[in-house]
Amino acid sequence: MKKHFSIYIITLITLAPTIFSQSNIQLFSDYLPEKYLKDDNNREQFESSIYQFARVNPDLIYYYLNYLNLLAEQNITNRDSNYYNILQYEYSVSSKQNNACVDKEVPRIKNLSESELMDEELLSLLDEYRVLELNVLNYFIELPIDKNLQQFFTYKYLSRDTSVTYDKSEDYFRKAQITIEELISQINLFYKDINFYKNEDKYDQNEFLLNNHFLLKGFSFSSYIETKFYLAQYLFSLIDYSEFRVYPGVKFGLNFEIMQHNIPSERVSETHPPYQEFELENTSNTVSSFNVTAGYRIKLKNYKIAFSYLDINVGWSFINKNWSDSQTLTINKYIFRFEGRPGEFVWMFNGTIKSISWRINKSSSLTSNLFLPVFYLNHRFFAELGIHYKYVQSEFLVTVEREITDQIAIDSNILAPETETFNHQTTNHLFSGSLSINYSFNNSVNLKGVISTYPSILIGLEYLLNL
Repeated sequence: MKKHFSIYIITLITLAPTIFSQSNIQLFSDYLPEKYLKDDNNREQFESSIYQFARVNPDLIYYYLNYLNLLAEQNITNRDSNYYNILQYEYSVSSKQNNACVDKEVPRIKNLSESELMDEELLSLLDEYRVLELNVLNYFIELPIDKNLQQFFTYKYLSRDTSVTYDKSEDYFRKAQITIEELISQINLFYKDINFYKNEDKYDQNEFLLNNHFLLKGFSFSSYIETKFYLAQYLFSLIDYSEFRVYPGVKFGLNFEIMQHNIPSERVSETHPPYQEFELENTSNTVSSFNVTAGYRIKLKNYKIAFSYLDINVGWSFINKNWSDSQTLTINKYIFRFEGRPGEFVWMFNGTIKSISWRINKSSSLTSNLFLPVFYLNHRFFAELGIHYKYVQSEFLVTVEREITDQIAIDSNILAPETETFNHQTTNHLFSGSLSINYSFNNSVNLKGVISTYPSILIGLEYLLNL
């Protein structure tokens, strides 16, 4: 355990930054060993160790300074005699009491909170008030403790006054009490008007409380006075509870989607003699599009949680690009066909149909969508399940290649060219499910990414007009 505590003191420099504009080295330089001050590693360790001890009980500073002086100046390594064990024990008591006080704030948080996500946010803030807890036995050697000097170090730490020096005739317990009363008065006034302060001011005050746990109501285990509010109440003021609520409203979206569109086989007919009908094979193409959506959010529950709302919207794709290559079917079929009687043909075709090729020229779609939240990581990150219907209208560009031996027609306009290109329209009704991952910037703007079983990938921005 002693070895653990030694490592703990050393590693404090990585756990806690210096939190006052005026360093602890400057504050206590007159009470530190000279050779200790010359070592940069020692100086850095001292800064963070003072911070860690004082945040739970500033009276520990007295033991820590005694320990450093006896070890450096008199080479007293016996831990019972150099205040090491008493420091270790007193910190153990203070850390346990601090963490016990943190535990008592948990039910207060749950009483104040109105949703699970709010609980998680508040408990995350509360966990910052936990400290490394030691579990050590009491020390056995009675060491002299100058209570007035102990209170002087406490007063000096709280007042941040580098000029003040110890005067044994002064009552430093009273001076420390007055300083604490002033600090608590300022904290109470801040909390009274907390709704008028900006968030950054609230978090600055929280940083101060993080450095002085002992000032909080329920945390003081000495004769110090306390704040008029519990920590849970202050932490509740830090969060914007409106961000945890569900709001109904009109919703608009702008999305970019890439979809793999599979079209079943289609039958197409030539527009010139010999008026053959062909069956196009299944067509697969990749379509990218920009879509606009409009809809409505129905509130199902007051706070963000699974199944707390239902989004219903419709969408229209207004820019499409098809990335598919042409598909070709080789036919090489000889055909002799005519209409009428020999010598009186209305039309006659004698030749070979070589091949037919096709590709998607353009497409557009109308969609309807339902989204339901199923999981919240926090009030900003969440997942939804969706159900979708898409009406897709596509236009094929069809090209027929012929080798013509002979053809005649009363109407020369119907004579077939060797290469004929024409359009063919088709429609499809598609259904899919989806999983979407969302990030809400606030209660109005949301970034959405959707993977659906069309299959498709979509990313977009949504705006909710709260009603």
